[in-house]
Amino acid sequence: MDVRKLIYTPENIKFLFQKFRDSAESFSDELPDDIVAFTIWLGTMPVVMEFGSEDAPIGVLLFDSVTPGLGANCHVLLWDKSGEYKELLKATRIALAAVMKAHKLMRVTCLIPEFNARTQIFAKHVGFKKEGHIRCATLKDGQPIDALIYGLLREDLDVLE
Repeated sequence: MDVRKLIYTPENIKFLFQKFRDSAESFSDELPDDIVAFTIWLGTMPVVMEFGSEDAPIGVLLFDSVTPGLGANCHVLLWDKSGEYKELLKATRIALAAVMKAHKLMRVTCLIPEFNARTQIFAKHVGFKKEGHIRCATLKDGQPIDALIYGLLREDLDVLE
């Protein structure tokens, strides 16, 4: 499975916007609901890694708040889950390792809405550890919801290699 840095083009942005909208039930209300706001939001992500072939991508890892030498926040969206799960885990680890190496990161943090059990399980399988709980961290259907903090240290990833 290929892993590469996503290059922003109008076609890629439209494609990602639709994939995020199709998966809106997995996200909080913070996800922009129009293409202009989405493009601005996407522009705050300095690193976006894409999985799958260039002709048929299956998901993205988005990184924001990248502090070289320290850490970054990570968001994941996988829209095609029909492939081999072990290959998807391997590709995710490769992408994380590449970003951590390139930016000399000690850690990557994911905030996962409490209701999104599927992403919590995936994060654990990738190697993330549950580190905490933030009350009223975001909104879903206009209601405050909690988020769970998952962290991955460089040495956690090294153990999995």
